[in-house]
Amino acid sequence: VKVIFFSKTGERAAPFLRQTAKDYWSYASFAFVLWREEESSIWWN
Repeated sequence: VKVIFFSKTGERAAPFLRQTAKDYWSYASFAFVLWREEESSIWWN
């Protein structure tokens, strides 16, 4: 499940995703690390 998206500037993709992050923050913070380290294409495939 795609919980949250961050752009390269750190902006959230949408407000509802921010709410989801509050519910699944441990996963969201892990996803943020992946976003920082990996290409964004992994989230869009």
